[in-house]
Amino acid sequence: MHKLSRFIVFILSIASAAAQVYVPISNQPQGRMHAAATWIDLQANGKADLILSGDYVSGNTTNIRTTYYQQTGTNRFTATNKGLPDIYNGSMDVGDFNRDGLQDVVLSGMGAGNRPVSGIFLGQKDGSFKKSDANFAALTEGSVEFGDFDKDGFLDLLVSGKDQNGRPLTIIYRNEQGQLADINARLPGISRGKASWGDANSNGRLDVLLCGNSNSGPLTQVYINTNGHFRMLTQRFPGLKNSDAAWADFDNDGKKDFIISGETASGMPLTRIYRNMGDLNYAEVSTPGIRPLKNCSIDMGDFDADGDLDIVMTGESLERPYTIVYENKGNFNFVDIIAGLPGVSAGIATFGDYDGDGDLDLFVSGLDVCFEFVGMIFRNTIDPKIEREETMDIFIDSPIVDYSKGPYYYFVWSSCFCDLQGGDNKSYNMFISNIHMERQDFNLNYKFNELLINRFPNWSFADRGHRTSNAFLSIPDAEVSRQQIIDSYGANGFQIHLFNW
Repeated sequence: MHKLSRFIVFILSIASAAAQVYVPISNQPQGRMHAAATWIDLQANGKADLILSGDYVSGNTTNIRTTYYQQTGTNRFTATNKGLPDIYNGSMDVGDFNRDGLQDVVLSGMGAGNRPVSGIFLGQKDGSFKKSDANFAALTEGSVEFGDFDKDGFLDLLVSGKDQNGRPLTIIYRNEQGQLADINARLPGISRGKASWGDANSNGRLDVLLCGNSNSGPLTQVYINTNGHFRMLTQRFPGLKNSDAAWADFDNDGKKDFIISGETASGMPLTRIYRNMGDLNYAEVSTPGIRPLKNCSIDMGDFDADGDLDIVMTGESLERPYTIVYENKGNFNFVDIIAGLPGVSAGIATFGDYDGDGDLDLFVSGLDVCFEFVGMIFRNTIDPKIEREETMDIFIDSPIVDYSKGPYYYFVWSSCFCDLQGGDNKSYNMFISNIHMERQDFNLNYKFNELLINRFPNWSFADRGHRTSNAFLSIPDAEVSRQQIIDSYGANGFQIHLFNW
């Protein structure tokens, strides 16, 4: 038992060290759900401000707000009125739409009185915004993204979401010297997902990745830009709803890979990464370290300034919400840095360097597991100009499994103070599986829950809500650890239930 206690202390010390990568500042925005957010450097001083939209409840009143949080001091943000419309269930992006050297904001979502709102808001030298004359469809539960698909030097617009009649749409608008023209791209409409620009074939022209709910069900598809016409890539990908998607060159080979995460037609969360193999061919990459999430948001950035793109994700597993930062360790190996961030649903997490020190800070907003509104800016404590201390490297490397050296063996366990028959006669119970080699991510957890539900119908379903052991190279090693845990619970008065299959 002494060995087990030392192991637990070691794990706790690692978690504590990890939480120091991102430290919350004391001055925080009002949290929102159905949130959208973006960082913007309107003053061009290298220090980003924050724009946040969404809704929150105060007393018995639901408030819909889009707020510009401007830096007014060290680690201090002040809510200001910049002339942006209040929306929720929307999306926003930043870019220089009118090529005047100032950043502009495009947004679309649901406004007050359930009226869809959209617009491009031009940044002004005095720090305010002025609505552009460029009009486009006001869609909700979708995405907006700037990108120059026709290489004329002007930012075009890719829009997706639901219209007022509930129809999912995906529209490409060409920027014609400040006005927007629908090019009739004939892309399938999606909502509660993402339409995103990315150069799939490295020819310098932006293609389109769609992932979301369509009229025919969950959809994930790539469309190739051929002289302004978009043809569907024949390769098929798992269709996802309530999803997000992002392009990224994860392996720095000059070709755009992509990540998708969301909900399958059967309601299961799923995350997939696809490596760009060239010649418009994508290979699915194993992602054992990444938790599948639905109703999620995904953002990319090099948070540790080591030259490759890392991932931050928010969303819902089957048992609760999560916000996780994954470090890119190379060769498509992503490691949860255990940053201690609040898990949120109906929310967003986005990287941005607000303090201008060269590393990426982080903003998180949404509803936490206790249904509290979260709005938190986290300062990145890594200084990329200074070598990391030895202890930081120990944290990142020591508890991580090298999956190339498997196979690995696991067991699953859980406990409760409950009446297993649903009555009031509560007692301490502990459930533990036998040893298995996991052949597919989370299958042991699914099987464990299936057995619990069949035996105790009051038990709730979860995907990773129950504790899974560390990976072991052999069955005897795993069995030693399993017996230690059984002995520990037994010594504390728990009734042990063995779930063998």
